[in-house]
Amino acid sequence: MVDCNINAIIIKVAALGLDPTKHLGLRISEIQPYLVKMNEKYGLNICGEGGEYETFTLDCPLFKKSIVIDDYETVIHSNDAIAPVGYINFLKLRLVDKKLPEESSYLDRLVGFPVKNSLDYITDIDEDDIVDSDKGGIYVEEIQDCSDQVTVVEPERLLILKEQEPLLDKPYARTNTSGWCWLGGLVGQHDDCAEASRIALQKLCALLESENLTPCDLVRICIFVRDMNDYAAINAAYVSVLSHVNPPVRVCVEAPLRADSPVVLEAIAYKQQTEGDCRRHTMHVQGISHWAPANIGPYSQAIRVGDVIYIAGQIALIPGSM
Repeated sequence: MVDCNINAIIIKVAALGLDPTKHLGLRISEIQPYLVKMNEKYGLNICGEGGEYETFTLDCPLFKKSIVIDDYETVIHSNDAIAPVGYINFLKLRLVDKKLPEESSYLDRLVGFPVKNSLDYITDIDEDDIVDSDKGGIYVEEIQDCSDQVTVVEPERLLILKEQEPLLDKPYARTNTSGWCWLGGLVGQHDDCAEASRIALQKLCALLESENLTPCDLVRICIFVRDMNDYAAINAAYVSVLSHVNPPVRVCVEAPLRADSPVVLEAIAYKQQTEGDCRRHTMHVQGISHWAPANIGPYSQAIRVGDVIYIAGQIALIPGSM
């Protein structure tokens, strides 16, 4: 990034060796030598791939305009003595025109910068290092041009066929001695998706009761639906049955189900057996937050039991703007 003349600044730090009061706002070209030292001292990832820091690009050769920060504030999220967490909150930004040659293409702007293409990654491989395991020696296959022998066939339209075989409506539960319970085979058999959802959820509650569990013990639910356009109706039915505080995480997936069985459920539950067992911790953020994805349904974002973390289904939305 530095060699390619990318002007990016540090906008968040969250790692041992990085200080919000010292390093926020620095260009990556300025902080790069320090990051190398922290890598040698603490094992910090120089590229920030472990979440050690975040950057914001103000300008690069591909930009037609550069970004200028007119006003900002520094927010200390966690004033930890070892690894404090802080970030920059932009209050006012503006775009500034750049002096570029007329009708310059993106490729023209990259001339002179060490930018690789796909062939560069191939030629970086030393042919002497390529080994044919079958022959046990050095082997480089000769590539022949067979383009004149290739027949191009137009792809046929992809058809998704709904499952024709009836689903086995046989609820089951499997438990272990650690307090975990896996539940499945919960089919909602009804032409109406909302009613099918209620039927499947009622079967889930009955199965939980048979295992001396309650809906509050649920950790994760996976809903397979025939049509995602019924999402709102499914949520309404879901709340009518499961409306307790800190609900389980949830994943909703469209699947080729029959019209008379449009909903199928699977679930995982956990119940603490003794005081020494793993405790349950829930992230259930319902407001606007920059550190937790907004939930668009009656479910929690994440639940941790011991070393196991279950996360709800994610979609590409910006939490802070919802």
